[in-house]
Amino acid sequence: MLPHGLNEDGEPASPDTAERLFARTGFNEIQPQAVEQRREREGTDVYLIEILLPMFDAAGRHFPQADYDDIREELTGHFGGVTAFLRAPATGLWRNPSGDVQHDEIVIIEVMAESLDRDWWTDYRHQLQKRFRQDEVVIRSAIIERL
Repeated sequence: MLPHGLNEDGEPASPDTAERLFARTGFNEIQPQAVEQRREREGTDVYLIEILLPMFDAAGRHFPQADYDDIREELTGHFGGVTAFLRAPATGLWRNPSGDVQHDEIVIIEVMAESLDRDWWTDYRHQLQKRFRQDEVVIRSAIIERL
């Protein structure tokens, strides 16, 4: 959201507005430069979407490598690329409703996207929950700045 008195380009809406804005806010010559620097960087922010998947089913059987390969192909086709951390699994710990500590060996698959289609990701999460026979598959996103 832009401060009052700025147009959609982040510039003062008029010379009059600029004088009032700078007088009211105490802006000096450095702030317009900061606005310009931000404008130059626009488009560098992307979403990093991470999928946390179990390595083993409830009976302790390892999921086949082909299951992860399918996901990599699907996401590469949809987003143009994917990173999969399959060889160094992480350990996830949580307390179940009875208070017992549970654990999973998990792999992380991630993609970067210019936008976040929440409906698409919700549908995909439901598909993964069925494929991996899970009550919940965690998919999380964060806005990151590409350097």
